[in-house]
Order: sequence, then C-alpha cells, then structure tokens
Amino acid sequence: MIFWDAVRNKKLGVRFVRQFSIDGYVIDFYCPKFRLAIELEGKIHKFQKKHDEHREKYLKAFGIKIIKFKNEEILQNLNTVLSTVSPLLHQERG
Repeated sequence: MIFWDAVRNKKLGVRFVRQFSIDGYVIDFYCPKFRLAIELEGKIHKFQKKHDEHREKYLKAFGIKIIKFKNEEILQNLNTVLSTVSPLLHQERG
C-alpha cells in the first residue's frame, strides 16, 4: 500500500483509483484524467508474459498509457517512482 498512500486523495494533484477494471482487466492504479495506468509488477509477471502483453495491447487500444514498476522499486525508491509519474500528470492533454 506504499504507492497507494503516496497518490491517494489527490496527493499528486489528480485523482487516482485503485483496482480499476476495464472489461475484466484490472489496473493497479489508474488516473482517469490522463488515462494513465500504473502497474506494479511482482514475481508472478515473469510467468504470465503472454497474458500481460495481450492485456497491455487491449488497454492501449483505449488510449491508456501504461507505466510499470517492479515492487522492489516502490519499496526502495518511492521518490524516484513518484518523480517519474508526476510530470505525466501535469502536461496538457492533446
């Protein structure tokens, strides 16, 4: 819940939702305003690469940008992760 605590309640200036579902695909964290999905990847993702590729392609068809971080990155470098995400939340949508 470290990432959720860092982004909930508009702490980065925009609303995020947790466990957002699109046609059965669940996005870990989603910012509707910027169609930005944040995916946290644990070890299970090593074993489901085909599924993840299909899911990513499907979500991108909806105009959703997906950024992935390993769980270890969140635990060890949360500020770096947030500094990667933050600029994407303050740009004009075209």
